[in-house]
Amino acid sequence: MKELGYSHPLFVLAFDHRSSFTKNMLGVSGEPDLEQTKVIIDFKNIIFEGFKKGVLLGVPKEAAAVLCDEQYGDAVLRKAKKEGFIFAMCTEKSGEKEYKFEYSGQFGEHIKEYEPNFAKALVRYNPEDDKELNQRQLEKLKHLGIDTVVMAAGHMSHVIEDTIGHERGGLKLVYAIEDKKLGTGGAIKYALTYVKNPDEPSIVLNGDVLSTVDFGDMVSYLKPESEGIILGSYVEDVASYGTLEYDAKYHLKKFKEKEGVHKPGYQNGGCYIFTKHAYQYFPAQDTFSIEYDVFPKMKDLYVYESDRPWIDVGLPERLAWAREHWQIFT
Repeated sequence: MKELGYSHPLFVLAFDHRSSFTKNMLGVSGEPDLEQTKVIIDFKNIIFEGFKKGVLLGVPKEAAAVLCDEQYGDAVLRKAKKEGFIFAMCTEKSGEKEYKFEYSGQFGEHIKEYEPNFAKALVRYNPEDDKELNQRQLEKLKHLGIDTVVMAAGHMSHVIEDTIGHERGGLKLVYAIEDKKLGTGGAIKYALTYVKNPDEPSIVLNGDVLSTVDFGDMVSYLKPESEGIILGSYVEDVASYGTLEYDAKYHLKKFKEKEGVHKPGYQNGGCYIFTKHAYQYFPAQDTFSIEYDVFPKMKDLYVYESDRPWIDVGLPERLAWAREHWQIFT
């Protein structure tokens, strides 16, 4: 694929989890033994059978895909190819902070063996993180055919631009810089003008939020015909946050303003995945708020619950806390 993006609706069922699967599902630390490995493989096959059942019940085959790993999903990948399903396989080594290729220098041969429609690379990249680590990861992305990274920036954007530049390790870096205050909604609207395929879903992240949410898992819950999905992050005290009200199917009913009530709950986590259906609610003017001018009008938005560490560092005391406890978010 020489052009970036994918021009058709595609729902991807992701179950390429490995270390998180063995640890969280089976309580296994380290490498599983033979019997445990058989259990994991069985689970992967059950998930694939459920995927096929969904296609039989009406999910369009041309809009459905699976994402699985070779380690425990070899049979799944081979069956998906044989049965004519769109499928993807992961390229990253599981459980690593720094992006590393699974099977090291032989990763290309493994991809060629299965000939997937897509190859997935999960990279944790923070401009303020270890510069040498970031450079190594950019170098690795080149091997996957990625040649452009878009950096959304506003206030103090020159600091990021001067630090990172416009090219790193053969990757082109593009900056979407605001020349005036656009508000939270206007900034998103402007940034979308830099998106090469605006009809495809776009992930929007607030720059003052730290989280360890699994975005791959979040994307897997996106309904292509909906307007999108919003991160609902759990906090012990929602008194200073607006909360989310949604039903048993996680369909958002309303945003509730700050109530000052000290209780645990799920609040707007500052991460959104918008489909093209969301943009009809964007006002014509340049400057507007996503929270007050867009969200109240949306009718088909879903919530992704997350209990993972989360903090809004927009206040000095929270920023100070995050600096002291940064290891939680690595």
